[in-house]
Amino acid sequence: MNTAAAPGAVSGKIASISGYILGVFSVIIIISVISESQPGDAAGGVIFGAIMLAFSVLLVVRGIQIKRRTERFRRYVSVISNLRMTSLDDIATSASLPPEFVKNDLQKMIDKGFFANASIDATTNEIIIGGWPTAPPPPVAAQGQGRFTCPGCGASGTKRSGMTTKCEYCGYTLS
Repeated sequence: MNTAAAPGAVSGKIASISGYILGVFSVIIIISVISESQPGDAAGGVIFGAIMLAFSVLLVVRGIQIKRRTERFRRYVSVISNLRMTSLDDIATSASLPPEFVKNDLQKMIDKGFFANASIDATTNEIIIGGWPTAPPPPVAAQGQGRFTCPGCGASGTKRSGMTTKCEYCGYTLS
């Protein structure tokens, strides 16, 4: 898969699950060290278990952050692609998020490669994708063309039947 969003969702789930598993093992280690050690001998084991527990919390938090960012990406793509919104204020309103947050969030996603060939125009306060500065009219399917929904990011568009093309939002190869 050629999109940064789908691997992000998977890595978010892996981080969260790993964190939960590590957390359970950390608690088991702490409990077993405390219950099986002589008073005063448990300090090293408890410290090790506490460090593992702290790391597990970090993994869970990071996993949740990744999953939320991936969900916001999919929401942004849906609004930009299906509703043809490019104004950051309109996207923010549609996503029920503050405009400055959306602007910074989209810029981070662009920097991380979530959007292929995209930038933010600060003068018009719009996102520019694939070179179009403002939202183009919805594409009309010509003869030999069909509508598609990108499996990578959920964007929709048209492409020639039997031809391979790349999604203009995430770069996923469509055949």
